Parts: sequence; structure tokens; C-alpha cells
Amino acid sequence: MTEVRFTIERIQPDRLRVHASTADHTAEATHPLPDGLADLLAEARGGGVAATRFLADILGGLLLGDAPGSLLRGVLATDPLAVAVLEAEPACALWPWELARDPVTQRHPVADGLGLVRQAGLGQLPGRLPPRGVLVVPAAAGAARLEALVAATRGLARKAGFEITPADHPAGPALRRDLALGALLVHCEGLGADGRLELDDGRVPIDRIGLDGSAWLAVIGGAEAAPEAALALRHAGVQAVIGRQVELDAHAAASTDRELYRALAAGASPVEAVRRARRSLVASHGVERFLWAAPLLWSAPALPGAGAPATLAFPPRVTLPPAEVEPPVRERPAPLLAAPVTDASPPVPAPIFVRDTVRLLRAGIDPLDPEVEARVAALRALGGGLEPDLVAPADLPAEQRTGWLADRLVDGVGRPDLPLLRPGDADARLRRAASRAATSETSARRLANALIASRAVALQGDGGRALATAIGTDFFGFHLEHVACGPGSNLIGAPCGDLPQQGDGWLFRSLALNWRRDELDPGHPSEPRPRTRMRLLGRQIEGWRVLLGTWLLISGVEFAAPGELQRLLAALEDGALTGFDARGAPFRIAVPADYRVILLGDEVPGLAPWVPVVRVQRAGPDVRMARWLTRLEQRSGPAGDAVEEAARLQLAEHIDAALAFAGALAPLPLDSLGEAMLAFAVECGAPGGLDEALSVFLAPRLPAGPPRHAMRAWLLGDRQALLAAARDGRLLPGIAAYLDQVDPTGVPRVETLAELGPAAWVTESGLDAPGLPAPAFLRQLAGG
Repeated sequence: MTEVRFTIERIQPDRLRVHASTADHTAEATHPLPDGLADLLAEARGGGVAATRFLADILGGLLLGDAPGSLLRGVLATDPLAVAVLEAEPACALWPWELARDPVTQRHPVADGLGLVRQAGLGQLPGRLPPRGVLVVPAAAGAARLEALVAATRGLARKAGFEITPADHPAGPALRRDLALGALLVHCEGLGADGRLELDDGRVPIDRIGLDGSAWLAVIGGAEAAPEAALALRHAGVQAVIGRQVELDAHAAASTDRELYRALAAGASPVEAVRRARRSLVASHGVERFLWAAPLLWSAPALPGAGAPATLAFPPRVTLPPAEVEPPVRERPAPLLAAPVTDASPPVPAPIFVRDTVRLLRAGIDPLDPEVEARVAALRALGGGLEPDLVAPADLPAEQRTGWLADRLVDGVGRPDLPLLRPGDADARLRRAASRAATSETSARRLANALIASRAVALQGDGGRALATAIGTDFFGFHLEHVACGPGSNLIGAPCGDLPQQGDGWLFRSLALNWRRDELDPGHPSEPRPRTRMRLLGRQIEGWRVLLGTWLLISGVEFAAPGELQRLLAALEDGALTGFDARGAPFRIAVPADYRVILLGDEVPGLAPWVPVVRVQRAGPDVRMARWLTRLEQRSGPAGDAVEEAARLQLAEHIDAALAFAGALAPLPLDSLGEAMLAFAVECGAPGGLDEALSVFLAPRLPAGPPRHAMRAWLLGDRQALLAAARDGRLLPGIAAYLDQVDPTGVPRVETLAELGPAAWVTESGLDAPGLPAPAFLRQLAGG
């Protein structure tokens, strides 16, 4: 099948440039535009035969005049079933180019068999395509039309092996919820000339009913000419769209749909199906009535390694490779080790998780697959509160029982919007969260109490992110979305897209993800607050986990745009985010009662008086050691023998001691530095790897001057350099602060050490250089 590409652009207000190309040849021509073209277009879409005939000659002269026409005629001479891919700027993309009459042969190439595909919008790789079709036939279209479509698509459903059923409720929210699940095929009836669909609850633009990139082929049926609607669906993300650009009577529209679905059932591509539908219209109504030009076909750009979606056989075989599943972590009883802190992947609403899981099970995957096992376990946890008796009414048709059961499931996994509550086993959860984050139980308890009392909390100190994640996920059961503010970050946002839950800012998207999709409508500020929440499911290293919702964890707030933090806190205080979207329309989205925002940073500018501040305190040495041992096990697996276990213990002790000593000299991000040292030491593998890691990662991060040189000397075991720094007296304040932290006596040691000099260090415990065990190097200092 030969492909000819046409590119049309307006180079002046009254001139067009047409560029045609094949794999071997190119051609180009420019033509002036005639006057009165807009009036001709309107009359032709309304069915005026005389206007259509005149318009066909004009478009033929523009598209097929001069060199581009000669190129196309040469291609058709060798391949009568060639395909022309046409791209044009928006001003002329909607012109009925299918009508074009060749000024040389006086024939219509499209009517004779040339496939014409219009290309627009962005291309994307489709995900796993849901094996189903949806017929959107509102009551205004009539029950007879629905029966005719069910009959026309029955053969396609049987031969292609997927179910095609009517939409359960052709009304706004329910239809959006249904179409959000995706479909191979969606057929829409009841479209008006203005591009609005006559749903049961009112007229809605067709690009607002929920069709997006999760749909492969959309067919706009009916008799009305609405080419703008087909283009709107293509820009919404639908891979291929068949629309109408010339009015048809009811008989011609029905015969066109029958021929389309008969061709698709035979495995034809959309472009071939449209070609066969044109032939049937030519045979039944002739060429001079121009009804054969009614179907128009839009397509996304070609996929990598394949052609354009409209040229692929239906149903398509293009799918993404299955997502890689993280290997399960080997388990070993270790009661003294703290569990690692793991960040969950972006969570998905419960209905989407159920849909994907059912699809995976129906695909015949091995039930012992780790991903299947994890999903089934999450389904059991999700369905723990469902009603045991879920039997559809006997009078429901077979095609509606699935929808009924899906609605009951969605209602069952939803939950009321209630304030943030303290868990029943709070003490056990607090201990577990503090152990995960390697912080004190006091800090964990203060943060938990502050989150219960306030919608926003400021968290200060090293290890704040680990503590926030542990409390938010392990204690309360929410997913934390981490946002690092920067000059271009959009912290607030507004509605943006075709679906109500789509937005362009972190706060808006986070709020919308918590609510049930069919109850969310930010575009109507006067509507009441949504009543129901929807559980989320997030993929963690240990498997899927049921979450109650999502929160925001914001770091780098000082880099946010001026006033953005104040607006965020005002929305939390008011209980709703309000504003205007990009089109100037007002919006309002309620803040869930248990929604929280955690602000990280020692200095948070513009903090409201009602926001509590919690300071992170380090945990005891046992908890810190357990954390580094757990990190080692997470990276390298369980210890093979007692010798390796002892080596790991020594490594953890050195890391903890070095971090404590470094923290006494200068303010450093100890949690991040500890992770870096651990990773470097594990990768090095040599006995001296830890010393090298400490010198590489810690020494450059210390301030310039004596503390940095002393720290480098201590790490490398350079006794003379360390002794020289101590004799200068500039290192003693830091050492004294460290000793007070290790063995507090209530008496400041700065003055004492300054008077006694380095000889006093011999009697102190806790200083252990990685290269020299204590107190050997201290005796060297004292003797020097």
C-alpha cells in the first residue's frame, strides 16, 4: 500500500502551499484562494448539490493542481488503493478535501478508491487496550437506533473476541466514569451540528464525555455533519476517529454504519473500512449526490515501528510490553532490625485497580506470578467491607449485569468524608514508624498529634522526609506525594483537560485524586461538597497496598513563587480551593476532611500562625544502628555467615559514629550523607571502602577552614594534622559539643577542654576514628 503525504499551509491570507511526497519523489505548488469559500463550505455541509459540485472543483484545483496532482496520478496508476495522509493547519484542516475533483481526469480520486487519512494532534504509545466496545446511544437517538447498532456490531464482537455493549447510563458523570476505563471501540449517536451530544441529562460537547487516549477508535454516527467534533476527539487523544462532514438521511447513515462494522469484523483497517463504506454509498446514491464524502477519518501520527493507527488492522495488536515487576525482597527473621522506608509508586483509584486486575486474570496469566498474587491479596483487603450478597436483579439484561456489579463495587470501596482519626493501635504504629525513620518516638508522636489537629504541619530537622513518610503511610495509611519546589513548579493549579479530575498543579491534582470521579465537578462552584471518598492502591516493594487517600509532602518551600504558599494554606484553612482556570471560568474543589500537607524545611517563609511546627529528634543509638543494618540487608541481602554479620555491625557502628562526629562540627544533612556513605562502602567492597567513602562524601561537604581539615585528617587517620588542629584550639568547641551529646553531665566542656588541651581526650569515650580504634589515636595525640 503506497502512501502519499500532503502538507497544506497558508503562506498568505489568500494563498495556499501544497507539498506532496512519496518515498522517492516530492512536488509542490502554490494557489490563490477564491472568494466566498466560507459560504460554499456551509452550503455543501448542508447538502446543497450545486454548491458541493462547485466546491469540489475548487478543492481539486488546490490539492491536485500542477505538480502534486501529477505525482498522485502516477501513484494511482500503479496502486489504485493508495493512501493519502493529509496534514493541514487548523484554518483549513476541516475543509472537505475528500470532495476534490482532479482537474485533469475530471474524476474524484477518493470516490474511486483513494484512502484519505487526515493527521492531527500528538502521537502516543497506547497502553494495554481494554477488550471492549461501548455504544453511546442516548434516549434522544431512539431505541430503534440502539437495536440497529447492536445488530451491526454483533459480528465484529464475535470475530474480534471482545464484548460490545451499550453504555449503562448515557448521562454525564456515569458516562465519564464508564469511558474512563478505556475501550477499543466507542460509537456515539445523537450528535448535533454544533458538536454537542444530546445525553440524557443535557447537551454536552463530545470532547467532554470522557474519551481520551484510552480509546482506540471512535465512530461518530448519525446524520448530522459535525467535522469539528471528530477533530476534537483526535485532540483529546483518541487514536483514530471516523466522523461526518456531509449530512446524510437516516437510511444512508444506517447503511454506512453497517458497512463500516462489516469491514472491521473482517479485520480491515479503519481506512479500508471507510473506503468500503464510500463504495456502498456510491453504489446506492451515485457520485453526483456526493454522499460518499460524508465519512472523514482522523488519525494520530505513526507509532514507532508501525504505521499510523488508522492504517493498522482492527482490532490493533499494538500494546506496550508488560511493566517490570520488582523482585520480592528475601525475608529473614530479624526482630532487632527496623523495616526499610520505601516510597510507594503513584497510587491509582480502586476502580482502575480492579479493572486492571480483572483484565490481567482474564488474560490467562499464571496465578503463581508474584504480581498476580500481590494484586489478589490487595483485592481481598479492598473487598473486606463489601456486602456479601451481590446478586444482580433478575430482570436486568445480560449486558447490563456487569455494569450493575461494577456500580455496587464502586459504592462498596468508597468511604464517607470524615475527619482524620487516630488509629486504634496508635502506640504500636508509632513505635514502628519511629523505627522506620530512625527518629525518636517523641518526634513521631508530636507529628501524629499535630496532623490530627491541623491541615498543615511544618517539619524541621534532619530526617524529616523519612519521618513524614513513615507517619503518613504506616500510621495513618495515606500515600505522600513528594513535591520539590522550584522557580517553575506549579504548586496550586487549576482544572485543565477534558475530565473534571484533570488539573495542572500539585494541590489540585492531589485533591482531585481523593474524591470519587463521578461526584467531582469543579466547574460548578455552587454544587454541594462531594460525599464519598475513594480508596487508592499503591505499588510498594512488598506488594500492593490499600491506601485511604493521598497527601502532599512539600520541600524547598522557600523557592516557591511569591504568595503561592500563602494561597495553599488559605485553601486548606477555608476547606476549598477556588479560582479561575485558563479559560477564565470559575472553579471550586473541596478539601477532604482528612487531607494534610507537610512542609519540610528549617525556614518556612510566610508560615500561618495556625500551622504547628514539629522538630525532629534523633533516635537512640540502638535504633540508628538497626536502621543502617536494615539498609545493608536491603542492598545486599541477608548476611551469609557470622563473620559477614559482624563486619556489617562494625560498618554500621562506624557510619553512626562518623555522622555524630560530623554533626558536631557543622550542620550537615546526616540522613542523606549516611545513605551516600553506605552506598559507596557497599559498592567498593574493600576493607578500606568505608574510610574512602567517608573522605569522598563527607570531607567536601564540611565548611572550609579548620573543621574541614580536621575532619579529613580524622577520616584518613592523619594524627599529626589532627593534633595540629587541636593545638590551635579551633577544633575543641566542636569536640566538646560532641562529647556533651554522647555523655551529658550538665557541665559545659568547652572551657575545660580549652584549658587542659588534647591530653584530656584520653579519658573521654566515644571518639573512634574509622582508620584507628579508640583510644589508640587519642593516646597518640596526647603523647604528641
